[in-house]
Amino acid sequence: MSKKYTDGSSFILKSGVSYGAYGKGQKPVINGSFENYAERKWRKYADNIWYISISNISADPGVLRVTTTKNYSYTGCVKESIDALAREWDFCRDGTNLYMYCQYGEPTNLLNAIEIGFGFDMFKIDNASNITVENLTFTCGGRHAVGASNGTASVTVRGCEFSYIGGSLMSGSDGTRLGNAVEFLGSSSDILVEKCKFSDIYDSGVTFQGLSAKVNGFTARSNVFDKCGLASFEYLISFWSEHQDAIHRKKKNSLLQERMKVTFVYWKRCLQGIFRMK
Repeated sequence: MSKKYTDGSSFILKSGVSYGAYGKGQKPVINGSFENYAERKWRKYADNIWYISISNISADPGVLRVTTTKNYSYTGCVKESIDALAREWDFCRDGTNLYMYCQYGEPTNLLNAIEIGFGFDMFKIDNASNITVENLTFTCGGRHAVGASNGTASVTVRGCEFSYIGGSLMSGSDGTRLGNAVEFLGSSSDILVEKCKFSDIYDSGVTFQGLSAKVNGFTARSNVFDKCGLASFEYLISFWSEHQDAIHRKKKNSLLQERMKVTFVYWKRCLQGIFRMK
């Protein structure tokens, strides 16, 4: 199985199908970058600021990772405007161009690779069931690595690695950005996430969300979370605000029996941004 992202569309998973790998060796890599942008000709916009055209891509960029000629890797920080670009590898989109701060000259001469993840789900599950995603590496995606919605059931995500996920603008928002490694939006049932590794995730490693969602049966075990911007594990459903303390105690106690450290987060938008309550 392979997927080359060229148009910003998600790879749609089908009911009753397993997607993954087995045997020895490195896991196959699902990379959300359309191409190696170090092979492009970058043009100078101003001192230390360079740009390329991305007119063929409508999705918003959320993550940028560079690899130098000495094989060191760094990530950029997404900004809202060209004027905000101030540190090495800061980047933003303005119209049909992508701009990046680089003080040492044309990026093509300095870097072996420039990977840019845009705002679409890498794997998408929509009202499907009996699906396994196993032994794959997801990296450099601007939205969600695995995004499930609309009554997903009997889904297993096992032995996968997720890194550099999220950061793109939420559709129709006033500047809010998003990006979870594994997201279940709306009602779901019989979900298993195990033996996965999560690092450098914009929002949460694993999340359940939905204003009227009903989650019936999920297990998360033997996972490793590192540097998740919002939470390692997020459980956000409609009745949370009414039963916050009770739900927190019940879920925390049951999951701690599995020797897991889980953070439950209740968040809400307000005039000054995102607030978290544990």
